[in-house]
Amino acid sequence: FQEELYDRMALCGSDPEPRISSDEAPVEHLQRIAQACSLKPQSSVLDVGTGTGVMLPFYEECGVSLSKITGVDLSDGMLSRARHLHPSATFIKSDICAFEDPQGQLYDCVVFNSCMPNVHDEGHALRHIAEELVVGGGLVVIGEPRGRTVAEKVKEDHPRAVLHSLKSKTQLQRLVAQLGGSSNSGVDSWSSPLLSVDSVVDEDNYYCAVLR
Repeated sequence: FQEELYDRMALCGSDPEPRISSDEAPVEHLQRIAQACSLKPQSSVLDVGTGTGVMLPFYEECGVSLSKITGVDLSDGMLSRARHLHPSATFIKSDICAFEDPQGQLYDCVVFNSCMPNVHDEGHALRHIAEELVVGGGLVVIGEPRGRTVAEKVKEDHPRAVLHSLKSKTQLQRLVAQLGGSSNSGVDSWSSPLLSVDSVVDEDNYYCAVLR
C-alpha cells in the first residue's frame, strides 16, 4: 500500500494526500534535523524513506558530499525524481528492514526523516540498522520536522500508511532496551546495548530523536 501511495504522489508531482509528505516542512526544521546528525565532510549517510531527497541539500549544507549519501525508498516513482534532482547521490529501492549496502558499507549516520512511524516493525528496523548498517558509535536520527501534532493528524487521516505515533524518550528507551545487546567476542553473555537514546527533542512543531 505504501509503495502505491508514494508512487501516486510522485506521478502527481505533488502531495495528493494532504500533509502526508514532509516536502513542505519548515526549512529551519529540516536544517535542525541535519545538524542533529553531527556530520563531518567525510561522513556517510543512509537516508531512509528518502522520497525525492528532501533532506539531501541540508546534509550538503553540513559539508557532506552527495556522493557520500545513499537514499533508500520503497517507491520507484519517488526514487526516479530523487535521481533526477540529485544525480551524484546513490538511490536504491529497498525496505530498510531488508537493506544491505551493495558494497557492504557501514554508515556514520542513518536518518529516518518523517518516516519512522510508517515502518511496520520499528524494533526490527532498529536492530537491523544497529547490527548491519551503522558504524560503532554512529548515529540513528529519527526526525519529524512538522512535529507531533501534525504527525498525529496524518496518522489519523492515513492509518494504513502511518502505523505508529512518535515515541517519547521513555518509550524509545523501552524500545531500544528490548533490542538486547551485542556480545563480546568469545564471550557467551550479552554486554553493551545495541543502541542507546542520546536525546529527544519533542516540541509541538518539531521532533528529533538521536540514538547511538
